[in-house]
Amino acid sequence: MMKKINLNTFLLLFIIAVMNYQQARAAIAVDRNRVIYHEGDNNLSIRIRNDNHTRPYLAKAWVADKQDNSASVPLIATPMVQRIEPETYSFIRVSPTALEKNLPKDRESMYYFSVLEIPTVSSTENVMQLALQTKVKLFYRPEALEDDEVNFHMDKLTIHKVGINRYQLANASAFYLNIISFNDKNGKKIIKAITLPPFSEELVDLKTETLGKISIVNDFGSKMPFNLLCNSNECRPELKE
Repeated sequence: MMKKINLNTFLLLFIIAVMNYQQARAAIAVDRNRVIYHEGDNNLSIRIRNDNHTRPYLAKAWVADKQDNSASVPLIATPMVQRIEPETYSFIRVSPTALEKNLPKDRESMYYFSVLEIPTVSSTENVMQLALQTKVKLFYRPEALEDDEVNFHMDKLTIHKVGINRYQLANASAFYLNIISFNDKNGKKIIKAITLPPFSEELVDLKTETLGKISIVNDFGSKMPFNLLCNSNECRPELKE
């Protein structure tokens, strides 16, 4: 019995240590929390930095789909591996490949840009080293689609109540809508992260009978709240001037 308690305690302490390590010791930082790649760009530069004061790190970068498969992705990150000295920064370039021609021209496509930080070999014995990964969404935006820097295509979103606490979200735009939360009529926040693809619908449970607000993440990675104007069982975002 004592061995079981000790093992469980060890596992708990290990998990806490890993969580604290990820919060306090992450070294390689990316300069944005989403990437927008516009068709026609020769490349896009993303800045990374090593926030560690004393140790260099290797940074491995790639672009992949949601299954983390990079073989069929029409964008490539270079250099794939580079060394970043302490308290310095560098750049990763995202460029199109020959597969770009296969992407749809009437809607966005979504991938993931990842950077894996790899610590250099420690001279200290018996030290556990972890390789931490930063992963952000990358949106490929065709030339035919125009940016909307005010309302971010929220005029194309409708929300229908279809049951008790159940709603159908319909995105009639050619863009991904990145929803992070809702508020009910009394202001209570309901955390619900939804990435709604172009021309799609999704059923969600929101644990409220009355919606008052929706919040999204815009192209710049900032939170944007929109009041919801509801009539009967349908709600639409109130657009900004």
